[in-house]
Formats: sequence, structure tokens, C-alpha cells
Amino acid sequence: MSDVSLPDVDAPLAEQRSALYAVQEQLCILRNRHQELTRTRRVVAKSASESPSLTIAALPIEVLDAIFLASISARTRPSTGRAPLQLAHVCRLWRTVALSQPRLWTSLDIEIRAAWDGGMRRTVNPAYGHNIYAFWTGLGKGRAGSLTVRQPRYQDRLLNTSSLPPVVLSYDISRLRSLETDISPRQFSWLVPRGAHFPNLEYLAAAVQSTVITQILEAAPKLRELRLRNLSERAYIQSPILSRLEVDAAFSEIPFESMTQILRDCPNLAYLKCSVAPPTWRDELGGVSTFPNLQCLLLTSTVEYESLRVLALLTLPNLHTIQLTMCGPAGLDVVTQFVARSACTITTLYITEPQNEIAPLIPDPTASNARRDWLAHPIFAAVHTLRFRYTHGADEFPGPEAEYADASIFPKLQRLTLDVCIVSGDVRVRLSQILEMLDCRHELVSLRLLIETTNDADPEAHADSWTPPPLYARTLRGRVSVQTKTKGSGSSGVFCWPASIGTDPPRKFEMHADVTASQQGYGYPNAFAVMNWEEDDA
Repeated sequence: MSDVSLPDVDAPLAEQRSALYAVQEQLCILRNRHQELTRTRRVVAKSASESPSLTIAALPIEVLDAIFLASISARTRPSTGRAPLQLAHVCRLWRTVALSQPRLWTSLDIEIRAAWDGGMRRTVNPAYGHNIYAFWTGLGKGRAGSLTVRQPRYQDRLLNTSSLPPVVLSYDISRLRSLETDISPRQFSWLVPRGAHFPNLEYLAAAVQSTVITQILEAAPKLRELRLRNLSERAYIQSPILSRLEVDAAFSEIPFESMTQILRDCPNLAYLKCSVAPPTWRDELGGVSTFPNLQCLLLTSTVEYESLRVLALLTLPNLHTIQLTMCGPAGLDVVTQFVARSACTITTLYITEPQNEIAPLIPDPTASNARRDWLAHPIFAAVHTLRFRYTHGADEFPGPEAEYADASIFPKLQRLTLDVCIVSGDVRVRLSQILEMLDCRHELVSLRLLIETTNDADPEAHADSWTPPPLYARTLRGRVSVQTKTKGSGSSGVFCWPASIGTDPPRKFEMHADVTASQQGYGYPNAFAVMNWEEDDA
């Protein structure tokens, strides 16, 4: 549609009248087009409102998961004789839509458990029958999906050498886009046969042998994220497209030379999380290494100062996320020199207090001035995401010194996570201090409290000491989220707010994988996201 050129103010009347007629003609065309689009919109909206898939997609994730359990039985359809009429109608409707959507069946989560048949060999079986998994995978119609194979951590060690069930071994893993396993390296070698090809695999989390890592990297040309439960010194990791690598610090501590070799062989690696052994004198003679593409470095070490010695041999110009352990003036000097040498800006900081009361190089680690020197240092002035972890038990939370509550420290802070370990259930949560911190920090939009208890301290038994009264709860609910975890069991929960404010908009949260499977009773494979305790916000 061409634009109408407007005549000058001094133009003859006939010319102005002609331009006016042209504008009116275009207005008529636009009006007719608008009416046509309006009619089309009404037809589409009516068709969409009558579509069952739109109604079901609007349901909450928890409701969808419950409907799955009630409606996907392969033997019989839900009948009105067993359930209320409304539930039966929803189940029939959902079954019809679900069976016609292959994309809903691309994610499979299998939990295996040990079973003893009375003989000398122990086998493992899924928590549910094999027919449901065959029924599930058949509806996927060969689409690339995700597979999660996990086993309860409380199982005995014999489970690690047990044979996998046939339903797992017969799964077509060549079409997977994501594979996550919590099984032993020997079991993983049975799941992934030698010579297998993974044309669509983009994410892998597993405990594998060193030879299998090389095989998978060669067979998966699209693999970008790799999470390893263990990593031996003989492992060889080389990939031109790998962008994310995590090594479980609880099982593996890689040498500094191996870490730098991985960074050289993976030029596009932007995220690295691992536990690194202290550099040797040979490493120090090699000088400083530069890796321009690394953006996130999360280092952990059993000795606090050793994790910082690694920074003395690295230059990372594009680094913006780092994990550190406070260890006195000497460690702070190392970090300061590293930031100055790399010319990088730290925007996301994971920082941990020393685990021991007498940490290396700190005369008095409990003194507030030592901790304030770290948190108030200018190199952290641009931090907008902070996770502060207490490794020792606490009697009150936040503590009276709580430097992060001072608005002059971390002036650009927007997201704060406080991670505390509680030895006993008798802990005092200082809600007034949390409210005061929220009032002082106007830019703070998110505050998370991660409360970790021992096996003896049941979070539910002491929930009253963490539950705020309604006066505080109404203010805290919009900006604060609380999550609890029991150390050693893998279970976690979500903060329960008082029933008196139940009419307020609920806060969106994601359940932990173990809670979803065992405690909530869902159990069936599901496609909704779960939250791992070792989160990563980078």
C-alpha cells in the first residue's frame, strides 16, 4: 500500500481535494482489511478454545502429573465407576490428547531398585512394570528425547555391580538428546555399547570410565554439556564444541595440569566446575596460562587456600562468575592480582566461609573485620548475584555480623542466596533483619534461603521455628523463597507458608527430583523441570 503525498498548504483546492479522496480510499481499504482480520481472529479463537490441548496446557504441572497417573494405564480406560464423573471426563479427554502428541513422550525417567531372587546374583528392576515403559517409548515415535536412569542412594554397594533391567538395555539411546544416569561406570558400559553413535546428544551426566569418555566425545558431534561423576588422570577430553563441563567434587580431584590441558583441548569451554589439586612446582615453572573463552569458573578444594593458588597461574579476561573460599589476607591478595591481571569484571560470586574454626592464614576467621575485608573489596563492587555459604553450624540466621546486609557492600546486588547448615533444629531466624535488609537494598529482587540440616534434625519437625508470622509472611512472600534439605538423604522440601495467607498468589517453585519420585508419590516419568541442590545460576 503506497503512501499518499500530502499537498502544500498553498496548493489549489482541487489538488487538496484529490489528496483527501486518496486518503479516504485507503482508509476504506484498511477498514475492510481490519474487518477481515477480525473475523479470522474470531474463527481461530473459537477453534482454539474448543481444542482440548489448549485447555490441558493451561493446567499446572502438578495437576498434569497427577492426571498422567490416573489416565495412561495401558490395560483399561478410566471408568466413571471408580472416579467422580468430572475426573473421569478429564482423564478421557487428557488420554485422547496425550496419545496424539508424540512430543509429550520424549522424556523418560526410570528409577531402578535392587531385588534379590534368593540366588547369588542380585538384579535390579524398575519401580513399575516393564509394560509401562514400552508403552511410553512407543508413543514417542522415534523422536529425539531425554532419558534419566537413577537409583536410590541408600541402596547397598551390590547394586553397583548388578545387571540393568531389559527395559533399560533395550532402549534406543542413539536418538537421545539428553542422557543422565546415576549408576556405576560398569553399569553405564552396559547401557552404552562400544561403537554406539549419538547424532543428537547434547547433554550427558554420568559416571563413566576414562576410555568411554573419549568414545562418547567422538560419537556425539553435538555434545555441548558434560557432567561427570568421576574423572581419572588418564581421561582425555577433547571437543571443539564442548561449552560446559562439570566434575563432581565429592569423588574426583583433578591435577592442575589436567585442568589446563582440558581448557586447551576444548577451546569453546565457557563453564568449568571441578575440584583441582594444588599446583605443583612444575606447574608454577610453566608460568601463567591464558584462556579467553572461559566465563564461569567454580573451584572447590578440601583446603581453603589451595583453591586460590590456581588463580595465580591463570588469566581469564572474560570471566564473570567465580566460586571462592575466604582464607585471609593472603588469599585476597591472590584474587586481587588475578582480577587485575585478567582485567575481568566479577558479576556473579559464590563465596564460602572457612569450614574449620582455625583456617590457614587467618588468625581469627570469626572476626567480622576479616570477613568484611573480603566482602567489601572493590573487585566485588559489580557483583549482582551472590551466594554466601556457611559451612559450619549456626544458631541464628542471619548472624549478627551479616555484612551482606550493609547496602555499602555489593551496591549492585540484585539476587542473594544464603546457604546455611543447621546442626540442630533449634535455630533462630531473624526475620526483622531480613526485612531491614530488603528495605535498605531497593535493587534486591530475589532472596533465597537454603537451609541444610543433618539427618537427626528433621526439617518438618522444626518448621515452626522457620515459619514467619502472618505479619512478616505477607511482606516476605513476594521476594523471599526458602528451601530445606536433609544432608545425606538427598531429600529437600519447599517452605510452607501459613494457611492464613493462602489466598495470596502462590510462589512458583520446582521440586527436587528425589522428592518428586519418592515422597510425593508421582513416580512416573515426567517432563517437568526439577531442581538439583547443586544449582547453577551462571
